[in-house]
Amino acid sequence: MTAYAILKGYDEILYCGCDFKTKDESRTKQKECLEKWIAFAQGRGIKVKVIADSPLCEETGLYVKRN
Repeated sequence: MTAYAILKGYDEILYCGCDFKTKDESRTKQKECLEKWIAFAQGRGIKVKVIADSPLCEETGLYVKRN
């Protein structure tokens, strides 16, 4: 749907109801793929909104600077 929204020329995309709070590996891969599409959309100047409680595009802490 994200790719279709980009193709149709939408200038804003809202993500809600995307439940990725699971340890299922297939859902993890789907989340990663969607995050890449979101980054692509942002690169094309599309405004992206994600509801506050979603784990979508949240920081993993993998590259956190420590003092």
